Amino acid sequence: MRHTVAMTLLFEQAGADLEYPGMLCVETVNTGPDARTLAPGSSHHIAARIRVETLG
Repeated sequence: MRHTVAMTLLFEQAGADLEYPGMLCVETVNTGPDARTLAPGSSHHIAARIRVETLG
């Protein structure tokens, strides 16, 4: 089961909150029954196709 996690970014730096409201972070992840446990030295690859469309 592949999922997509989308989030806006908020950084705490030197006591100041820095927000990036115009930026969206999108990550593709393996979760639930498709979660992976990797042995040392092994790797796993996952890919996503992301398309941006104009609304309206």
